[in-house]
Amino acid sequence: MAGGHSVETDRLANAAGTLNDVPRQALESPLRAVKDVQITAADFGRAHGACSTAYTEGVLKLADCAESYLTASEEFGKRITGAGTQYAANEDQVAGEMGRY
Repeated sequence: MAGGHSVETDRLANAAGTLNDVPRQALESPLRAVKDVQITAADFGRAHGACSTAYTEGVLKLADCAESYLTASEEFGKRITGAGTQYAANEDQVAGEMGRY
């Protein structure tokens, strides 16, 4: 586009796919393992058994944070996909209108 800018919608789609896939692949297995925490008060020993509850709650909160990141990353990917789709539709519309003149 002379004097303006252009958007490569296929690159937006690739970026959106990366935002969806890479974090999910990297975190899916570790998150599953973290959520299946098997540590009990006995694992902390007699002197520190009371700490197990706070530890388990903390680990689960970290897992929730990671899931929140995954959700935000997927939402951002969806928005990029939507922007690319809208941009392509606008280009098609303008090209159609210009062809009439």
